[in-house]
Amino acid sequence: MKRFFPLLVMLVMGFAVAQAQNALPRTFEYDDAGNRTARKTLELKAEVVAHSDAQTAVSEVRSTMYEEALGENLTVKIYPNHTKGQVTLQFSQDVKQGFFQLYNMSGNKVFDGNFSAGMLLVDLSPYPAGTYLLYLSADGQRDTWRVVKN
Repeated sequence: MKRFFPLLVMLVMGFAVAQAQNALPRTFEYDDAGNRTARKTLELKAEVVAHSDAQTAVSEVRSTMYEEALGENLTVKIYPNHTKGQVTLQFSQDVKQGFFQLYNMSGNKVFDGNFSAGMLLVDLSPYPAGTYLLYLSADGQRDTWRVVKN
């Protein structure tokens, strides 16, 4: 019985970690007094492509996409996330004035830029693998996303 207890603990912990990683990312909005006024849950969408060969049928996830509303009339799709190079930001309509900033997890600004279009490509290929924070402002609407580079 003593041999199986550590195995049982590792199995339960592995299940708990797997469930925690499946949790959807959330963002919060606060008023001037610091009270939370809104909570947004980001939807993860995956495009699944089916392959079949003589032995088995295999499904692979082609890309993961975040889609969230920025204000009343503007939505943004961010994909692929996890990336090896470029991240695409696709807006529901053309943005008149926008800028973005990319930070590493130490809080240092990696790079930033301005844009005015319906789509933006952010190239992460020159930077090391890791997790980055993408701060985005489009037509006065702001939000932050976590982007992972493999």
